[in-house]
Amino acid sequence: VLQSPDKLLADEARRVIASSPAGAWTPGEQRGEKVRVKYTLPVDFLPPRQRGQALRTA
Repeated sequence: VLQSPDKLLADEARRVIASSPAGAWTPGEQRGEKVRVKYTLPVDFLPPRQRGQALRTA
């Protein structure tokens, strides 16, 4: 986690990514060889909606 407004959110982001299926990630390749690749995965959290309240999109 590069930055987070709260440790609980960072922990939850780590938990969700760690619980993803094993086949969800494909290693990078260079000259036919599998290599490690740095990747930034943005994770957005939305506050809970109250019943009957529509989700606003920007």
